[in-house]
Amino acid sequence: MKLTVDQARTLSRSYFDLAKTLGEYRFENFDTISPAKRKLIEEFERTLLNASTTFTAIAITISLTELEPVLARIDEVTKQIEANINQLQKIDRVIKIAGAAVQLSGAILSGNPEAILKAANDSVALFA
Repeated sequence: MKLTVDQARTLSRSYFDLAKTLGEYRFENFDTISPAKRKLIEEFERTLLNASTTFTAIAITISLTELEPVLARIDEVTKQIEANINQLQKIDRVIKIAGAAVQLSGAILSGNPEAILKAANDSVALFA
């Protein structure tokens, strides 16, 4: 029998509540229950808690399985974003280099030695 996430969660909560109630009963009636029966009730309580934990694990496993297609799509989108960021970084670099070339050409055309030196240094710094 294959459980849904909701069914596994419901079973987990039910077995947890049952173990809790059993534990409360054991403590409330501690003095009236024989040690052997207290031990048996405690073992049942532990078994019910283990069942609760198992159903929680099943719910988590089912949830993760259902997420696999979503996670695969997120991975695809992340890779596309990374590729686009790399492309944007290349475009940004191209724009900076082109801008530096325009500044250098303008400085050269101006004949201003200080402007030429500054534009040349700015251009070289892009490749350092």
